[in-house]
Amino acid sequence: MEKDNRFSISFFELAFLAEACIAPAPIARSMFFESISEKYYHILTKEERSHLFDWIGRSYSFKHGIESKDEECLLFQARFDPFNQYELEVEYDNDIHVIQAFKYKGRYHTKKDTSIRYEIIKSIIKTPGGTIIG
Repeated sequence: MEKDNRFSISFFELAFLAEACIAPAPIARSMFFESISEKYYHILTKEERSHLFDWIGRSYSFKHGIESKDEECLLFQARFDPFNQYELEVEYDNDIHVIQAFKYKGRYHTKKDTSIRYEIIKSIIKTPGGTIIG
C-alpha cells in the first residue's frame, strides 16, 4: 500500500473540507484549496465537479474571495465553471493532440501555471455545449 494513498474521504467530506479552506486561510489550508483545482479536479466525476462548484459558489467566503480578487478563488472559479471548459486541438512535436483546458487570465490553461501557446492551437471547442469558437 502506498503511503500517500492511505486515506479516503467521501465527496461530502471533501466538499466540507474545501469550504473550510477558502481564502483567506492559513498557508496549509490555502495549499489544500489550491490542490482542489490542481489535483482533485481530475479525480472527481463531471457531476461531482458541478456539485462542488455549486456548493463552494454559495459560500460567503468564496463570494468575498471573488469580489476581492483572491487568486485561489479566481482559479477555482475558472477551473470548475462548467461553461469555462474547452477542448483544444494543438500541434506540437509534428503531431496533433487534443487536450482539455480552462480559460484563466485570458489564456487556455491545463493548470494554474501551465497555459497553451496560441501559435500551436489549431482549434478550440467549448464544452459541454460543443460550440466551435475557433
